Parts: sequence; C-alpha cells; structure tokens
Amino acid sequence: MCLVASSALAQGDEAAKAEALYQSGNRLDALPLYEELARTNPKEPLYAERLAVCLHAQSAGMESSPARSALLDRIVAEAKTAVVLGSQDDAAQVIATFDLSQMNNEKGETLAKAIWRSGEPYFGRHDFKEALRRYGTAAELEPKIYEPALFAGDAAQFLGDLPTATHWYKKAIQNEPNQAKAYLRWGDAIARIAHDSDGAKVKYIDAIVANPYDPQGRQGLAKWAEAQGAVLAPPQIKPPSGPVEMLTAMGQDPATRTPWATYVVDKFAYETNAKKSPIGTFREDYPGEAKARRSLIEESKALHATALEAASKAEKQGKTANDFRDLIEVDKAGMLECWVLFHWADQNTAQEYPQFSKDHWKLLHDYVDRFEIHGGAGVAR
Repeated sequence: MCLVASSALAQGDEAAKAEALYQSGNRLDALPLYEELARTNPKEPLYAERLAVCLHAQSAGMESSPARSALLDRIVAEAKTAVVLGSQDDAAQVIATFDLSQMNNEKGETLAKAIWRSGEPYFGRHDFKEALRRYGTAAELEPKIYEPALFAGDAAQFLGDLPTATHWYKKAIQNEPNQAKAYLRWGDAIARIAHDSDGAKVKYIDAIVANPYDPQGRQGLAKWAEAQGAVLAPPQIKPPSGPVEMLTAMGQDPATRTPWATYVVDKFAYETNAKKSPIGTFREDYPGEAKARRSLIEESKALHATALEAASKAEKQGKTANDFRDLIEVDKAGMLECWVLFHWADQNTAQEYPQFSKDHWKLLHDYVDRFEIHGGAGVAR
C-alpha cells in the first residue's frame, strides 16, 4: 500500500472515531481529533463546524477570564471558517454571526445559553424559523440540556414541520425521559399537524407514564378525551385506609367480614415479617433495607390476595362481586402494580416508580389505555 493511500485510510479511521465521540456527546474527547482533522483538511467545512462545537464544550467549564474570551472568539472564528467554506449548517451560521457582547459574562453564561436566550424574542414575535435555528444551535452545543431541544420542537410545531418537531422532542425525551412536557407537546404536534388523534393519544398517555405525580401530565389526555367524547376514570378500587377503616374491614363477626379483611391481615403479617405470612415478608422482598416501609410489592401482593378471596367468595355464593369487580379485572390483567403506583402511592411506594417505569413502561401505558379511558369515538371497551 502506498504512503498516500495509507495516510488517507488512517485519516478515515480518525474521522470515524471523532464522529462517534461527537455523536455520543463526548465532545472534549473528540476535540483533539477535530483539531487535527481541521488542520490537515483546511477546506472541509464539516471539521470546522465540529471543531467549533467541541471548543464550546471546553469553554463551558471555564470561568470568565481573558482565556475564556479568547476561546469564545475562536469558536466564532471556526464557525465563520465553516460558513466561508460553504457550510449550510444552521449551528455554524448562527454561531458565526452571534454577537458575543450579548453574553452575560458576570453570571458565567455559556454561549449555548446566550444563543438559547436570543431565540426567545424571535419566538415571541412569531419568527419561528429563526427561533428554531437558535434553539437548535443551543441544543447542538449542549445536547444534554432539556429545554433547548424542547423549545426547538415547539418552534418546529408552529412551523407545521412535524418531522423536525419529532426530532427535537425525541432529543428532549432522551435527556429527561421522566418529564411530561415533551410528550405533551409532541402529542399536540401530532394532533395539530397530522390530525392524528390516535397518535396524539399515545403521546398523551406517555406523558402520564413519564411522571404520574405531576398533575400537568394528565392535561393532554383530558383534552383528548373531551374532544373524543370519552370519559377518564380510574378503576374503582377502595382498600381500607387508616386504623378505623381497617378495623371496620375486620368486623366483629368472621362470617360477615369482607374480602378487605384479607388485605388488612396480609399487610400486617408482611410488615411485621411474620413467619407464616401468606404473602411473604418485607425482609424477604427488600433484603437491602433494614426498616420496613409501605412497599409496592406489599400492596400488590395484598391486593392480589384480596382479589382471589373476593372472586372465590362470590363464586361460592353464586353472586357477582360488584364491589370488587374492578380489582379482580385489574388483577387478572396483571396490572395491580400500575394501579398502586398511579392511585395508591405514598412517598414510600412512589420511590419505586422510576425503576418500575424504566422496566415496565409499556405495561403502565397499556394500563392507562385499557382501564382509565372509557367510551368515546374509536374507543372499544
């Protein structure tokens, strides 16, 4: 192999390595590679673009100083080089023409934040095209921050550009999967631009799954339900709560006790780590925790036992377990944990939600779709 071909191959490997680092967000690791690629390929606009962004990653960790100012000047210079070489990249063009005097250096504002902030007046006066360029540039410079990508999606939505809005909402969700806003606004974009009510519903449900403890997360689905003539209501499951209700459930006469007595007894045995507990014990299910607490496993197991008791009792009596119908149906669907986390959680059980949603997102989504939406156009029940 000749030396020229060997050099070109090595440079191709370096370019691929640099791009992989860049796309994964490791801009500081990619910086020396793009320094060399830009030096050895002075007519390639892509390397100048990438170098400007990587230099920003270096500047973001610096306090206000002459060195930082010099680095910011160089970032703008590299972006200008890319534009002169023919770059059509929005980020390069925005950075190349950005007035660095607009930055709030006293608060250590990054260039990304300054460009993001500069997009606000354009959005306010409905120049969504320029707002999108600036929000998108800020998101490119700092890809791990939620808001610039979210706002870029909003600007694209108002431009009627669903593919671009989708791109940016996905970026925002990658950064903060448990924030409801991007799902809600993505649903709005699907409804507004594509007039796809079913597609919008999917995103509105995702907003609830993202964070069921944020009331705003339910606004999208509520709006959808109103438009579709559907009713939103959770399953009617009413376990006894507090000492008085629990004592009432136990009753004085065993013959007249409701199945909720099973719930009360099993929870007590579970929390006290009783040896003969029919649903196991807290110590067994949470060996890493020294002190017993109200838990997801405890609630779901106790509710499951209650559902079985209610169904068995109704069958023996030849009756329908009306008061326990929803509990039995949710139990048969294997979705008791979903109901607990959405409607029967306290701070102890809610702390288990992030991991559960990560492992069972589709189950939570399907639970809402199946058990909380009733009637309406195209809703089969």
